[in-house]
Amino acid sequence: MLKIETSESDFGKILKIINNNNSFKILLGGNGDLYFSPNVGGMQLLKSKDPICFNIAKDAGFFYESFDRLYNKICAYDPFDYDENVFFKSKVEEQEYQKRKDYFRPYPLVHNKVISWHSDEDCWDDSSILNISKEKNDSLKLEFIKNKVEDELYFTYSIRFRNSGSNYDPFNLRFMELYSDLCNYYFSISNMQTEKSRILKK
Repeated sequence: MLKIETSESDFGKILKIINNNNSFKILLGGNGDLYFSPNVGGMQLLKSKDPICFNIAKDAGFFYESFDRLYNKICAYDPFDYDENVFFKSKVEEQEYQKRKDYFRPYPLVHNKVISWHSDEDCWDDSSILNISKEKNDSLKLEFIKNKVEDELYFTYSIRFRNSGSNYDPFNLRFMELYSDLCNYYFSISNMQTEKSRILKK
């Protein structure tokens, strides 16, 4: 069963997603970029070569719906929600453009219905990777793969989504949209629970 905890830092709102014995955080860094950051112990970070996986089932409600929308939009090469775009005659035209653009990336964002985001933190070959795929039962699988840098002090499973200058621009905006939607929903619930608790204590 998925559990979502909310908190805040000097840089913004933090969502902690707990799935069985694993957890990861969705947060903004001091640079204004978005991060998906698995919680990993020091020894595991140094020695483990295994990916860290999270499954999001339909019973996760809004959290599943938000990631499912992200998955479908990116797999369809649909970067924006808008009625008109001055650069393209139609949405279909832009989707075709984004698909061709992705084909020429060193590591395409979408391949065989799997989203593979190479972190904007490192170069393509060394970066940590987030794979998002859909299982046969329609659950979503998030797979974090550790980076391959030579200096073990910089080992990480964390994924960076640059606000600007992303390798996968403009699809970084879909992840920013996801973060905004999740924060609006779960912090609203948290605030209501806090207010209810305050009233009951009177």
